[in-house]
Amino acid sequence: NDDINELDNSEEISLANEEDIDIAFSKIHRV
Repeated sequence: NDDINELDNSEEISLANEEDIDIAFSKIHRV
């Protein structure tokens, strides 16, 4: 169970990072 939780957390983090990257790129393109 611990291993599965760790994998889920890493996936959530990676998704959050992708969203942050998208936001960063959108800001750069706006400027």
